[in-house]
Amino acid sequence: MTQIAFIRGAPVARSAVQLQYLRDNTGRGVVTDSDQVVATLGRFERGPIDRAFDVDSSNRTRRLGASGSLLASALNEPHLQAYEMLDRGAAALVVSRLVPAAAVNKYLIATQDAATKAITWSTAAALPADFLVAIKHLECFNDGVRVSINAVAALAADGVTAADATVIKLRLIDIATGDALFDDFVGSLVATAKDEFGQSYFLPSRVSSLTDLVEVTVKGTSVGAASNAYGVDASEADKWVTADLNYFSEGGTTYAMTDYDAAISRLFHSNVTFGYLHAGGTANVALIGKLGTLAKRMNKKWAFDVPSSLTTVAAAVAFMANLGLDDHYADAYWAPLVCDDPLNGGKASWGASGVNLGLRCQRNAQTNGDGVAPKHFAVAGSDWSLGRTGVRQLLNFEDTDMEKLAKAKINLVAYENYASGGKYAFLDSLTCSKSSGDKQLSTVSEMATAVDDAVTRYAKECLQKPIDVAIANLTTYLEQLFKALQRAGWLVASDALKGAAWRFSVTPNSASPKQKIDVSYDLSYQGTARVITVAQTLSK
Repeated sequence: MTQIAFIRGAPVARSAVQLQYLRDNTGRGVVTDSDQVVATLGRFERGPIDRAFDVDSSNRTRRLGASGSLLASALNEPHLQAYEMLDRGAAALVVSRLVPAAAVNKYLIATQDAATKAITWSTAAALPADFLVAIKHLECFNDGVRVSINAVAALAADGVTAADATVIKLRLIDIATGDALFDDFVGSLVATAKDEFGQSYFLPSRVSSLTDLVEVTVKGTSVGAASNAYGVDASEADKWVTADLNYFSEGGTTYAMTDYDAAISRLFHSNVTFGYLHAGGTANVALIGKLGTLAKRMNKKWAFDVPSSLTTVAAAVAFMANLGLDDHYADAYWAPLVCDDPLNGGKASWGASGVNLGLRCQRNAQTNGDGVAPKHFAVAGSDWSLGRTGVRQLLNFEDTDMEKLAKAKINLVAYENYASGGKYAFLDSLTCSKSSGDKQLSTVSEMATAVDDAVTRYAKECLQKPIDVAIANLTTYLEQLFKALQRAGWLVASDALKGAAWRFSVTPNSASPKQKIDVSYDLSYQGTARVITVAQTLSK
């Protein structure tokens, strides 16, 4: 028989068609969904305290817990802003839960009585000397969890007599909803047990293969046939031993600098990529400053709020002055409004930075054929209303007030009359940069940040390749990238670039040409119409 194709093999001597592995040279655009994800932090009722975790609209309540009223505590604002970010368009959030060092996550302990074989549940900060199974639930629910255990009945060698069980089931249930938090965990108490595929059937191994949010430790080796958790009852229903346990202590709501540092570090080390940082509505000057440092370190745009509780322009300007920011990554919003609280009812005042970031995520989802989002369109003005109900503005603004806010780099959220009608909207799009040039434009900062992210991501793909190959690949990538950005409207012709919109160079480093490559680019970004001068002349 004639060989017409040799699939993915070594070179052949005979006449044949050889099919190689599929190669992908298409990954040279700016397509990414990380710019539809926002990282935030704050106090929440639920969530791991050892890592940042992802949240979306479908699991927000299950993962973050209940949303408390702002009237009870200003620390409840992060949850409300998280809701608005997801509601307005964020695909997901990366959340770092703020807790003090005093927080304690206890073990859920199942103990078997030596005489009666009855199983009982309790909690302990450390593993006791004697127990059957211990569970560590790393989602740290303030409202506790319902935990259940069942031992799968076994038969002795005679096939009739009940034998001690070595296989058990564990179940964790959300007390608030009654829903199972995970599928039942089923496995053996015997460390050497194997399943039919030869894989470990040891309960801790089974649990770890299903989730990293639960850890199980086994001390006992069997459950007695006389146990209250053994087998099934007269109606053939599993006999579960269940308890509602308050196992997590938040440790208060007073935070030290080290607590802020820990929350920031969890965001930095998150294995979920994100495009924006959000301050969670905090008014803490130190935490805002730390977020600014993180944004620079990670090359991320971020947004925070001037407290909505401030009811004078002078107070808002003073708050900004106290921060001392000169940061093109940062955008500050002030929404001196009272609105309907969508999660708790009643009226409340809270920041609008979350709404703005959610709307940016919504905008970023609308990419063109090159995979480029319209980031040259500011999320401000008549096209982007606040979208809240029952809004009442707490003060009116004169022209002099608006000048003071603009000079302080505060983006006001207030009522404005447009040709399309009156609405509460984001009235400006300034960064916190003190520059009077392009760095003060939020869109320019956002586009520049996105370009640097795209270039550095691709540059990593070129590491450990021959210098000439890396230079050729980078050159091709940058040319394709900048052409795509110009087609999308990000880049425009510039006199400084002699009519071009971009230029770049990729060259070996003069001091270390065998190891280093220097990449530089000059880009002319699209601007934002912040000021329009209108003049009318009366003619005869």
